[in-house]
Amino acid sequence: MSTKLYKLRYPRNVYMNLSYSLSEFPERFPKVDDDGLSRLGYRNMFLRDRVIIFTVSKEKHIVRIVRMLHGKQDWLRIFLEYLNEQ
Repeated sequence: MSTKLYKLRYPRNVYMNLSYSLSEFPERFPKVDDDGLSRLGYRNMFLRDRVIIFTVSKEKHIVRIVRMLHGKQDWLRIFLEYLNEQ
């Protein structure tokens, strides 16, 4: 039985080892700890000193990396400001 992998769309500067981790089972990473963002499907994972914020389209089998921020920053506040600017 073959497993259908998710296609990844990400900025060029994202670590390449994200591809395997996110393409296998992206739902294993938690939704962002914010009710509004969680309802919109935003998830986060930590990689070394970075937090990667992404969404998963189950219908299209696509993982979309939205932002990558330094984990020691107030990344949730920065991400909310980023979304408000869009």
